Amino acid sequence: MSSWPNLFVALSILGIGFGLFLLLLGVLLFSWSSLFRKFWQSKQARVVFVRRLFFYQIIGLSLLGIIFFTLHVHIPSVMEFEDFTMDFVMSLYRGIIPPIEEKNIPPFVLLDIDNKTNRSWGQPLYTPRDKLRNLIDVAVQAKARLIVVDIDVSRAEPHDQELKEYLEKHVTKCKEKQSVCSPIILVRTLSELAHGSTPAEPRTGFFDGVVTTESAPYVQWGSAQFSAFSNNVVRRWRLWEPACTKEQPEVIPSMELLVMDMIQRCSENIQNTLRSLQPQSCNGNVVVAPPTFVTFCGLTMSTDYKSVQQRIMYRIPGYDTNASKSPKHVVHDNNNVPILTVFSAQPYAESPSQESLEIMTGSIVVIGGSYNLGGGANDIHPTPIGDMPGAIVVINAIYSVLQRITIKPVSIWIWFAIAAVFIVIITLLSYFSSRRWRILRWGSIFIIIGGLLFYSVILFEDGTWLNIAIPLLIIKIYQAIYQAIYRNTWAKKFANRFIN
Repeated sequence: MSSWPNLFVALSILGIGFGLFLLLLGVLLFSWSSLFRKFWQSKQARVVFVRRLFFYQIIGLSLLGIIFFTLHVHIPSVMEFEDFTMDFVMSLYRGIIPPIEEKNIPPFVLLDIDNKTNRSWGQPLYTPRDKLRNLIDVAVQAKARLIVVDIDVSRAEPHDQELKEYLEKHVTKCKEKQSVCSPIILVRTLSELAHGSTPAEPRTGFFDGVVTTESAPYVQWGSAQFSAFSNNVVRRWRLWEPACTKEQPEVIPSMELLVMDMIQRCSENIQNTLRSLQPQSCNGNVVVAPPTFVTFCGLTMSTDYKSVQQRIMYRIPGYDTNASKSPKHVVHDNNNVPILTVFSAQPYAESPSQESLEIMTGSIVVIGGSYNLGGGANDIHPTPIGDMPGAIVVINAIYSVLQRITIKPVSIWIWFAIAAVFIVIITLLSYFSSRRWRILRWGSIFIIIGGLLFYSVILFEDGTWLNIAIPLLIIKIYQAIYQAIYRNTWAKKFANRFIN
């Protein structure tokens, strides 16, 4: 269901609130115009105002610079509030999807190994390899643009040999007839994520001899790791994973980067681009700081996993995994073109399949599972726009990089301009100490922050983020400084002498 009504209501409420504030301010200024005329006609009042403004600007802008350059990513409460506000803004755009045809993005088809499918297979702990082979073959027969297999194949299972032989034959056929080949990306699972100087360790398995540098790009590994720092909400991707395989350093590209490489036919070699991010040593003794940013296929990506630029721009919502209809779920873009169609995998896993394969032709086919693993465990994850299967998280990540709508923070210079205007207004209102002016002053602070939230919602449509946690943090720190100064007699005398 589209979220345009939610977005319209939210923007209307914010807009009406901001308009009422401007009306109230106009009435107050008109009613108390004599106070302002007296204020501006008094030389002493103007001098005090300029001193206060200068004093507050120094403190406010200095705090802004400190927050931007040092404190922002190191204060958990600030990061949590930023995540909360960005989650709220992102939820307003849930289901609002820019047209995929404008950027030549193929639609997605998800073959979901749901509870019904898992029961029909006898509820195995792991996906049967013969069934997985059939699902992959169905997508190959349909001439899918690309096949993403979000299923762990690192563990030894019956019918592994059948799947291995199928993949080997697929690579051979692709090398002979490249124009009709559907590349396959298999998920590379890791025993642990990279942390500090300790690289990740890929789980080796039966298919390591098949999926090699020689099999790329027809069959290759891709990482499907994501980061969840608070409340286990999956907000950030990991576009690459520094790793060590058999004591050899490497970097594993994410599935979304590999998809972007093949769909948009990037001119750069992905391994050469990411080479600067691979571990310098596999014994943990050599630590070399990675570059701040990496650019691949025209997309500039921050290497800091806590940066907002690492956040996934969720637009495609989840679905009822227990739905029995076919298709289970369809999501359309803003031009009413289907961008995602979800089918239960069960009928497509039979050989031969009796289902129509036409919808998969030219699509990105994702094979994933939403079935319950027992004991409450499953591949369902909380996200900023609701719970969704891991395969839909992968699809959102792929869609984000293909749309080039990675999140970009507002320039610090825009923030300095906003802060300067904010301080001028608060300084002017703080000159008058009567109760009604104090009410107006605090009302102005909340309305300005509400206006910034309104502005941030508008900017967020193309991924630009204006973090309203910053002015709140400035207010909090300023209050702490103000209280500290006025508890100290010497500091109080100095401040009063300077600003008065």
